[in-house]
Amino acid sequence: MSKPGHDDFYWVTNPEPHKQRRKEMLEKYPQIQELYGYDPNSKYKVFLCHALQLLTCYLISECSWPVIVLVAYVWGGTINHSLMLAVHELSHELFFSCSLAKYLVWNFLLIAFIITHFLRF
Repeated sequence: MSKPGHDDFYWVTNPEPHKQRRKEMLEKYPQIQELYGYDPNSKYKVFLCHALQLLTCYLISECSWPVIVLVAYVWGGTINHSLMLAVHELSHELFFSCSLAKYLVWNFLLIAFIITHFLRF
């Protein structure tokens, strides 16, 4: 097996596109700057997602396996994706200005992923 070389990657020499795109958007639509910052409802959405997952587990506990698999795939996948987006938002510090609150919610968010990610390894 050969070692990766210079030709094994796609090298980009262009400047980072996000800064330029942000600048153009702000020039064209200055009102979007009002949307920047913390979303005070994010923490409630995270807790609601966890509660809905637990409620769904209880409600489908007596269902047949095909129903459980379908609900887990569609509903569970949607909720898990929402929680992963919340992790992303936390990494950009868009939930709180307080580090302790961020840390606590981050750990609460990861509860949903501990078992599912652990089982893959």
